[in-house]
Amino acid sequence: MARALELIERVWRRAAWTRVGAIARNSLLALSLMLSTLCFSTRGNAQSTIKTPGERPSYTVEAEPHVLLGWLPPPGAGQPPGLGLGARATIEVAKDGFLPKLNDSVGIGIGLDWVQYQGRADQTCGRFVNGPNGTRVCTEIGGDLAEVTTFYIPVVMQWNFWLTRKWSVFGEPGILVHIDDKESGVFPIILAAGGRFHIQDRFTLTARIGHPAITFGVSFLL
Repeated sequence: MARALELIERVWRRAAWTRVGAIARNSLLALSLMLSTLCFSTRGNAQSTIKTPGERPSYTVEAEPHVLLGWLPPPGAGQPPGLGLGARATIEVAKDGFLPKLNDSVGIGIGLDWVQYQGRADQTCGRFVNGPNGTRVCTEIGGDLAEVTTFYIPVVMQWNFWLTRKWSVFGEPGILVHIDDKESGVFPIILAAGGRFHIQDRFTLTARIGHPAITFGVSFLL
């Protein structure tokens, strides 16, 4: 937890005071405050379950609707910042994860996200002057900002660690299919880390930070 907060603070300090930087800084600050609040709320009154395998809610699918902030340059034609909506479904494939002495589990997740980014339209000449031999010479390039609609389809492995009855964290390596107004492709490696605050055993607040977006939402453990 301390390392995650330290990393967020470093990125927050380095972000430029531009529109993109301001949004990214505010989002990282909000995430830091949320993680700190959740950490202190569970400290002292929540018994650790990380060394008790199986001590966690029993579920088959995690359904997670969320909002997105595209804070990093995305694959494709868009430019940050981007805002959008999405959903993720993660199927538990291993109730006991890779570390037999720890309370971990593994799932496979697939999602669909819609994000609206800023982009630049095809550039055209904004000003011509007369050149030699009757030619026209462009002296100023124009181009209005245009929105770029992007769809993401992430496919990830989710490795969960169940720390207490109120707090769980996860890491997500995977791949990302991206489709926008101008191009599409597959981003071969994405990494994300996140956490859940369990309001109830099967209902959580869920946050995730990674490339290319930060997500905030809720999870239903079904």
